[in-house]
Amino acid sequence: MNHSQQKPVSLFVSLVTVILLGMGLYWFISALIDKLNSIDSDLGKAIITGGVTVSIAVLTLVIGKLWEQQVKIQQDIREKKIPVYEKQIEIFFSLIFAEKNGDDKPTQEELRKAFQLFTEKLIIWGSPEVIQAWSEFKLYDWQNSDSLEGFLKVEALLRAIRKDLGNSNSKLALGDISKLFINDFDIVIAETPLQKPKN
Repeated sequence: MNHSQQKPVSLFVSLVTVILLGMGLYWFISALIDKLNSIDSDLGKAIITGGVTVSIAVLTLVIGKLWEQQVKIQQDIREKKIPVYEKQIEIFFSLIFAEKNGDDKPTQEELRKAFQLFTEKLIIWGSPEVIQAWSEFKLYDWQNSDSLEGFLKVEALLRAIRKDLGNSNSKLALGDISKLFINDFDIVIAETPLQKPKN
């Protein structure tokens, strides 16, 4: 079992531990209260109060540790996603700006290998939104369809990637990302009725 497979197992074991610990503490406190209810004294009340305080402290500590572990898992996953997404965006920009920069465009074989590698990584690390956006991008008929719609497929993918990494798209209007690499995007989009993208 590799490291990535051990994390869900570890989280499940932690959850089961917390549940069992909570049930055990509940039964213990219930039994303690039943026994001490017959004791009408300050000592009995003090023992009950102390037991409840300790139980709450232990539960708080365990839940806090479990929460820290969950946050750490999410951070680890995010760190795995970042280089995958950065590499794919680098490929997009190498296609878009190759002529302007006087560089050679990636060959079909290079693109095929890069897209295959991205797909493999995406299956493991990508969110459902990124996987769906990537599928729509790959299935788009680039040769026989509108290029503007194609660029919006790219923008949809970039939006999904941003969201998956924790960035908000709520204040980004349609085309705001595309304008970063298409200079006349405002003119083109003004002539084309398009739907507002999902955030």
